[in-house]
Amino acid sequence: EKYQAEKKARSFEVRLSIKPEFRSLIFGNRRRTAVTLKQKFDVNIVEDGGENVDELQLLIRGYEDRVNACRDEILQLIEAEQAKITMQIDI
Repeated sequence: EKYQAEKKARSFEVRLSIKPEFRSLIFGNRRRTAVTLKQKFDVNIVEDGGENVDELQLLIRGYEDRVNACRDEILQLIEAEQAKITMQIDI
């Protein structure tokens, strides 16, 4: 009974849609960011192949509070990346 309750608590999941251009931010460079987030929050992060090509689905699974904290950190990383200014200059 205790095992079942623990299993249910640990199986909370959140699906997060991000733009494909931010895939490398999470899964690039040998999955360093994803591995760091997994260790920091003790969650599982999986790239979930969605039907929509314009969005990448992330599935984050674990305890509810840790999943939500991980989701918030991923959103902060994306927000920080979006805040950067990029320009294309022809030389």
